Amino acid sequence: MISSIRPLVVLDTNVFISGLLWGGNPKKVIEQWLEEEYTFAISPYLAHEILTTYMRFENSPENIEKLTLYLTTKTRRVHPKRKVTVCRDPKDNQILDLCLASGADYLITGDKDLLTLKHYKQTIIVTPAQFLKSAL
Repeated sequence: MISSIRPLVVLDTNVFISGLLWGGNPKKVIEQWLEEEYTFAISPYLAHEILTTYMRFENSPENIEKLTLYLTTKTRRVHPKRKVTVCRDPKDNQILDLCLASGADYLITGDKDLLTLKHYKQTIIVTPAQFLKSAL
């Protein structure tokens, strides 16, 4: 169930980095975030993972600074307490912790283990293409 007029969304690192570097549907999802069509819920863990992954591909200090600013000012910060043990991958469990703690409407991911779940509690788990077709 959608909790607000603007959906609350968690973007998995794989989608975020794909959108920044390679375009396609992940880029469209990021553009919608920047246009404030939905609210991006982020945890300190996810922010760190996105930034460190991005730095492996992009070495421009200006782009890293800009991304850091956006992740700080254009997101809803959530501090989940680790408790989910649904997935075999601890990183996937941390994403589900964030979804649960934030009350996210959607988790957008390309991770097959997460996509297999289809939903976790109140959060619908979708690909970028599915989100673009149905969410907004």
